[in-house]
Amino acid sequence: MKSTKLKKKLFSLLTLTVVLATFAQHPVIAEETDEVSVEDRIAAIGFGKVFSSDPQKEILSIFKKLDTYTEKQDLKKIKQLYSDDFVNNDGYDLETYMKSVKNGFSSYTIKNLFTKVNNIAINDDYAVVHVTETGEAETLKPVDGIEGNGLIISSADVYYHLKKENGKWKIASANIIDETCSILYGAAKSIYFSINVPSQVKSNSEYTISLSFAPLKEAFVAASLFSSPIIYPMNLPKTDFKAIKGDGVLERLVTSNSDNYNEYAVATIGLSAPKLIAANQYDIETTGSAIVMRRVNVFKPMPQKITKKPTKKFDNNQEESITKDGQE
Repeated sequence: MKSTKLKKKLFSLLTLTVVLATFAQHPVIAEETDEVSVEDRIAAIGFGKVFSSDPQKEILSIFKKLDTYTEKQDLKKIKQLYSDDFVNNDGYDLETYMKSVKNGFSSYTIKNLFTKVNNIAINDDYAVVHVTETGEAETLKPVDGIEGNGLIISSADVYYHLKKENGKWKIASANIIDETCSILYGAAKSIYFSINVPSQVKSNSEYTISLSFAPLKEAFVAASLFSSPIIYPMNLPKTDFKAIKGDGVLERLVTSNSDNYNEYAVATIGLSAPKLIAANQYDIETTGSAIVMRRVNVFKPMPQKITKKPTKKFDNNQEESITKDGQE
């Protein structure tokens, strides 16, 4: 198979990241919960004030509902759990965020997900919830030339900020600290690809993207490394693929964007192997492909302005600072 055909297949796979990149942020707990909790029913008939509320239980209930509604792909009920002023650290407001969730639902089916609540910190009507999210899903369509649908593996480390609105907890913002997502097809499903990047960099600064995996025998691996701003919809650059040597390591130096966007470090990977088509005749067959992404948060620090105290010079070349009240 010619390299141009392989590149076309890999680019076709890359376009799936537009709708799959948000998967890591929407995990589901398999356990079903009642859509209307006992506390909600009590409050609905006017007796809610009789009972002392437990903020931690109320907040845990929010995340259980979020998981249940996500599993059912109920966008309307998911949206009700968020504040109208919601924004995440990628700059997605509620409308943009819901569009990304809807696109994700149209592209994969959920297989196995787990949300672990690590900590809840409450300060009156505000709360911060630290969550670790992991999950697996399956794409609804295969990629051209490779049998079977794709496997999606994701994980995320997120701090959710909640606030009370009219007596109810709402998700006000999300700060995604770390996030990885792999989309694997064919032979790539049995390979662990690791992408290593700094979790945070300054804007317009250089950093290294490093892709590594266990060395493979009788397989040709080509890959492309690049960074892409996290915007909706995503803009995908045209990239060149390089053969990976036997050590299974590929690195590239990139420059973070200067437009105040966070970004994904992306590895697009293609696997191929010789195939016997006739006596002493071989062709190159594409056996697998993958997309591996990891988040890089980009920040633009604001410089501190240091105001120097005025000084007064004397004839003897000595300087004496003038105090704020004007006295020497």
